[in-house]
Amino acid sequence: MNQRTRAAISWLSLGLLGLALGAPSQVYGRPKMKPGETTVDSGTFSILIDGRKVGTETFTIKQSSAASIASSEIKIDDGSSQARQTSEYRIGPKGELQHYEWHELTPEKSEIVVEPEDEFLIEHITSEKEKKFDQPFLMPTTTLVLDDFFFSHREILIWRYLASICKAVNGVNQCTPQKSQFGVIVPRQHTSMVVSIEYLGREHAPIHGKELELSHYRITSDESADWDLWFDGNQKLVRILIPAIKTEVVRD
Repeated sequence: MNQRTRAAISWLSLGLLGLALGAPSQVYGRPKMKPGETTVDSGTFSILIDGRKVGTETFTIKQSSAASIASSEIKIDDGSSQARQTSEYRIGPKGELQHYEWHELTPEKSEIVVEPEDEFLIEHITSEKEKKFDQPFLMPTTTLVLDDFFFSHREILIWRYLASICKAVNGVNQCTPQKSQFGVIVPRQHTSMVVSIEYLGREHAPIHGKELELSHYRITSDESADWDLWFDGNQKLVRILIPAIKTEVVRD
């Protein structure tokens, strides 16, 4: 694990600095990133169904001493329909959600904003088909967002899991794998749920024609299909399988 990724995981530990996530500042007109901010991860995931590419997620995760920002853009084109969505995700210095913003740009236009209200979270929904309404969540502000289709959110969730099972002992990072549960919100579904994460070990898998040794994790819940995720030695997500819906996601 390189120093930058180890720092990002440490930031996700509750009680430490935390990791703030969201979109590049230019997307919504915010000031440009200041000196000292670093890119924790960025890239593109290809989305395949039945082995056929139907879309991409392009994402960036940046970090500074005050806050860090992650942004994603989803583009879907399955030959019969197209869709485009963006998200912005911010977490404050203590791991608390500061702001989450989701936009559907095509085929319809709609917007979701999640922000803290007192000690909990509230979601504001605006769409072309429905009147604007609010959805409160009796969830602590440290709850993570796990929105539909945004695979980078799963990477962040696994980082939070690693932060919960790993600690530095005499300068050496030591982890005790165990099955853990996390409360998350799914803004697009206007709901919350509990997911379980477990580490299944190291294994070899072919990625773009190369045999890599990867760490295998599984995300399960009563409300959704099982997700299998593989991370490289720098704890970056490189592959996802969702067998129930015949979907594979691979980092380009």
